[in-house]
Amino acid sequence: MDTAVNIANYMLSKKMLSPKQVQKILYYAYSIYLIKYNDEYDENSMNKLFDDKIEAWEHGPVIRSVYEQLRPYGYSYDRIRLIGNNHLSDTKIENFINKILMVYGQYSGYELEKMTHNEAPWNLAMAKGRNVVISDSDIYTYFSNKYKKVTNN
Repeated sequence: MDTAVNIANYMLSKKMLSPKQVQKILYYAYSIYLIKYNDEYDENSMNKLFDDKIEAWEHGPVIRSVYEQLRPYGYSYDRIRLIGNNHLSDTKIENFINKILMVYGQYSGYELEKMTHNEAPWNLAMAKGRNVVISDSDIYTYFSNKYKKVTNN
């Protein structure tokens, strides 16, 4: 399994993104992966994109390890790109991330932040306090309901 930092590096080798975009796109990738590769929520045996925890920060979901890696770029809207051959452990995961980048990579960091602020998982965690881990259960419930609504129409 890849780490969130590995996936962030892969994303940045494919597309120029701001640090905020990286964080929010990772959150959406994790969330969609969770519902795509799990038929139901089972706390003890979930297929996850990565094991890193996602926390609810003031400006939306954040993976602390990725934040630490991108810290030198500060809180900016500048887009960065990593040069090099960054690959993930599985081409299936690379293809999945490429699709997520096509969909969510078109939004600015600010737009992605606004999207996450209008969704239950971030709001539920923030109600408990800042820097609280967003639960996989809340992510799964919210995105599986959202996904079912889209596919049932």
